[in-house]
Amino acid sequence: MIDIKLDKTKVATHKRKKTKKSEPLEIRTSPYKINLKDVDYFLCLNDKYYAFDYYVFKDDLKWGGGIILFSIILHFGVGGAFSFEAPFPITAPIFLFGLCFIIKTFIIKNRKLILSRIDGVFSYPNYMSNKPVVIRFKEAALFFAYKGKMAIPVLVAPYTNVKFGGFTLSTVDVNSELSFYVWYMDKNRPLPPGDAFDAYRQKDFERRKAEGFPPPLYYSCGIPTPEATPEQQAEREQYWKDQEYYAPDIKRPKDSEIFNKRTHKSWNPCVFGEKEAVLANKWYEFTFANGKVVYMLTNEKGEGFLPPEDEKYEVASLTLKDTWF
Repeated sequence: MIDIKLDKTKVATHKRKKTKKSEPLEIRTSPYKINLKDVDYFLCLNDKYYAFDYYVFKDDLKWGGGIILFSIILHFGVGGAFSFEAPFPITAPIFLFGLCFIIKTFIIKNRKLILSRIDGVFSYPNYMSNKPVVIRFKEAALFFAYKGKMAIPVLVAPYTNVKFGGFTLSTVDVNSELSFYVWYMDKNRPLPPGDAFDAYRQKDFERRKAEGFPPPLYYSCGIPTPEATPEQQAEREQYWKDQEYYAPDIKRPKDSEIFNKRTHKSWNPCVFGEKEAVLANKWYEFTFANGKVVYMLTNEKGEGFLPPEDEKYEVASLTLKDTWF
């Protein structure tokens, strides 16, 4: 059993506010696939939990041992002795720094990343602590940081016990990693790609079916999330289709909305473009007099919706470079 508190009344509130750097929790690209051959690397991987342990004591032992050995060679290499005289003031701090790595290995062991799909709980290591961050995934403030001279992007989750830094979740293909987390944590969508999840797809489908196929929790930027079989897909689409929960992959105003027939019932159907050249699969941005912004996507036939005639608004189409088309 995974060691994580799932009681939603006890989940901590995120202590560090989201910033402009926080990435939207959306499926922005095709996520990486986890295959059966990779399952042994995980503590747990199924339709309920994704758990990975970042604790690698050998690395800390190597670093600590190497630094300690360097300090000893340096100390005696320049003529030092078993005393507090020079070069002890220089080599002692180096020795202690290496010793910290050794001590850390035996004290700080909780470095688990845990995603609880059903409960929507997200847990990751905190700064120099065995007490992890445990928050609701929808409140997670994930962001991209850039490290090194090449400014390589890494996916980071901020620490909550200090006001700086964060835990590095991924250093490779960060958009794909973030998209995987979002897809997996959207319990109303099918499980992500990868044959590691194949044994759980039917069970997960039956759960969502029993719940009445509720709509997705997070948007997708044009990435379909298909069911395991055409029959399951047809059954699910009686309740909702992927296209109804797409979002433009652009920086959007904080309180903007994505058009949905269920929530924008007063909007009127309309065909965009001429009969011979309809504007299919195109995003439109509606800006209303009160400042509200709504994004609407036409279908493959150029069919879309317009706000009620008594509302004042401006409409603009998004350019190709602004969207995933």
